[in-house]
Amino acid sequence: MRLLTAEETAARTGTSAYSGSLLDLRAGTIQPLGYALGLARAAISAGAKIYHSSGVTGAERSNGKWTLHTAEDHSRPTGS
Repeated sequence: MRLLTAEETAARTGTSAYSGSLLDLRAGTIQPLGYALGLARAAISAGAKIYHSSGVTGAERSNGKWTLHTAEDHSRPTGS
């Protein structure tokens, strides 16, 4: 990690609003939508079913399987 000057920070961020910053080359960021879509693709590839507009209000595990409950109280059993 190293401290960056105001000039170095401006060069990296495109703004002069900061008087400095801390650079940690071990750190990283993700794009949230890309991450969520990647998780969905991986889940579908593993056999999961994706339901949209079905907010989960509860989850139960029984006999190695999960059951998810929605606001409309439609239970959706899942794989193990």
